[in-house]
Amino acid sequence: MIKVRCDYLYLRSFATSAFLVLAAAANAAGGSRLNLPQSLAELTLNAEDLKSVLTPQNGEDEDILAPQITGLLIGSLPREFRDACREMVPNFGPEAAAKTTWKWSVRRLYVEGNDIQQSALLALRCTAHMPDITYYDERPAVLLLNKEKALLKLSPLAEDCKNCSDLYHIRFTQKFGTPSAYLAELSVEHSNENPCCDGIVRESGTLLLLIAVPDGTQVLAFEKDSFDDVGEETTECKSSVFYERESDGRLKAITARTSCSENGKPVPPVTTQFVWNPREKRFRPHNGA
Repeated sequence: MIKVRCDYLYLRSFATSAFLVLAAAANAAGGSRLNLPQSLAELTLNAEDLKSVLTPQNGEDEDILAPQITGLLIGSLPREFRDACREMVPNFGPEAAAKTTWKWSVRRLYVEGNDIQQSALLALRCTAHMPDITYYDERPAVLLLNKEKALLKLSPLAEDCKNCSDLYHIRFTQKFGTPSAYLAELSVEHSNENPCCDGIVRESGTLLLLIAVPDGTQVLAFEKDSFDDVGEETTECKSSVFYERESDGRLKAITARTSCSENGKPVPPVTTQFVWNPREKRFRPHNGA
């Protein structure tokens, strides 16, 4: 079944089983968060300082921004968000702390623009390095620049939760529409396999996310693929996605055919269509639910 929700990668170097057991046991002594905040915010910056964000450094649309630009962007964030990178790093004692580091980075996912306004889709990343393990968490943002000012718009992937361990990795996959107003499709991998608290229940999958640019608002989010392992019960779902476009390239509707299996046994597939609602300016299930 399709889960129209946002409760979600996690990428880590493989560590020893003993270290992960230690991580679970030491969670109570860790930081005050398990992942980055889920924030909805709009921040004003100096456009002149951020022009280089729009110029890919390696001839590609996706790369890591220079430290100076990263510092400007991260420094503009609300304090709770800015400090969360340090706070989500578990504390495994003095010996581990001496070898533990954390840092912010910003990845440019996609750049678009015209003579009036330019935009960049970004992924704000916090990376933690601890003995034998490296992991990170990401959040999406839209940067808008014109001659007068720059706006940084943060977009949450779920409800904010300090005790949630889900970690996220974001990829830009495609766009629909014109340079001045388009929908950006993001593929967001997620997993609760966090070194803070590896446990019996395992959840992972891929969220399909559509963000309207320049508004910076989410117009659709649904769980395309998922895997849940709860003790003796497992559920795995995979979706085939089909797009219906207008003659000018705008996205009109999305149809997802989802096939699931429970404990290895297939269940009947489910087809759901999401149709653009011009009044609400977002996609809604065809049945209006």
